[in-house]
Amino acid sequence: MNRIVSNHARSWSPARTSLFLLPALLVLLISTSAKASCLASAKAAPNSKASVVMLQPGQPAHPANDGDDFGFPTVVGLWHVHYTQADGSPFNETFKTWHADRTEWEQAIGVPGGGYCYGVWKEIGPRTVKLHHLGFIFAPDGSLAANFILDETDTVDFDNRSYSGHFDFKQYDATTGALMVEIKGTVSATRITVD
Repeated sequence: MNRIVSNHARSWSPARTSLFLLPALLVLLISTSAKASCLASAKAAPNSKASVVMLQPGQPAHPANDGDDFGFPTVVGLWHVHYTQADGSPFNETFKTWHADRTEWEQAIGVPGGGYCYGVWKEIGPRTVKLHHLGFIFAPDGSLAANFILDETDTVDFDNRSYSGHFDFKQYDATTGALMVEIKGTVSATRITVD
């Protein structure tokens, strides 16, 4: 037995079309409004942990950066760092890399064997970070002579090309753990760029 079905039953009616498209449009509208609200909050708070900022075409990344596209001031990047003791004498000179995952790596200049050490950091204010840095000091025979902790508080300048701050260096005996020396002073750093 042949069953006859009208063409009307097989075609899409406007009601069926809207039932199909309505959920898709709602998803699109919800995602668009969520994206817009995220961008608005990022623009309102550029130094927040959600550091995604969408720029409009032709809008400079930062008005004071003179054409370099560094974006908003951040400590993330490679720096040439000078440490000066409280009495004004030089303490150390390094190359330091601050990573976006809140870790930091440093190499002292002029230290036999390289003088590598590392740390962790967090934001404590606008353009300001606190660093907790650990390292080891080896004797000429390669044995561990001491370990040290370097705590810093640094603020990135508005031009995003330099930062400055204060440090507290504490060196401990490797065998006894006794504090051997404490040195305090200032930090000044210049960003290293590709150009």
